Amino acid sequence: MSIDNIIRERRTIRNLKKDPISMDTLANLLETASYAPFHGKDEPWRVITITSIEEKRYMLSAILSSFERLGTLDGFTKKI
Repeated sequence: MSIDNIIRERRTIRNLKKDPISMDTLANLLETASYAPFHGKDEPWRVITITSIEEKRYMLSAILSSFERLGTLDGFTKKI
């Protein structure tokens, strides 16, 4: 497939599967992605995998705290 076709036929996927992927599949995808060109001479990759519910809760809490500190959530209403 040519780059023209790739660009023209690219679509955004909004409905994602909730099935987890294996760590082997993830490692292979990241290995392949590491060959993509990047600007500069430094390796830009830092990958953290979050798999447990406790890790997910911790990360969500850290992100929300950061958003609150930066005022990112100002103007939004809290919906539970």
